[in-house]
Amino acid sequence: MATYCGRCAPTQLRRCQRAAAAQLAALRAKGYTLVINLAPPQSYGSLPEEGGLVGREGIAYVNIPVDFEHPSADDFELFQRILSARAQDKVLVHCQLNYRASSFVFLYRAIYEHVAPLE
Repeated sequence: MATYCGRCAPTQLRRCQRAAAAQLAALRAKGYTLVINLAPPQSYGSLPEEGGLVGREGIAYVNIPVDFEHPSADDFELFQRILSARAQDKVLVHCQLNYRASSFVFLYRAIYEHVAPLE
């Protein structure tokens, strides 16, 4: 499976679609300390053991199960609180197709990092 990932320079954020087990296991070597998964656990192609995979690598894991059709302000509020608390960490944010991840990262960067929308 090819995984699309995009870097949000100059921050420590990276966003992508669902990642394969081997990709998750390699995150520690790349300096990641937190993975945020925005897809519900029952999403097609999800890894039920994802939290355990990254946990064994010493990486923190948070699942915020955002409904694709109805993302909520509460979902985003939780997301921003987690990112704000881990502002110095290198963070991977992902979902199934990178739509939720891209949207949440865009909003976070625009609202809290004051990045212009075209950057």
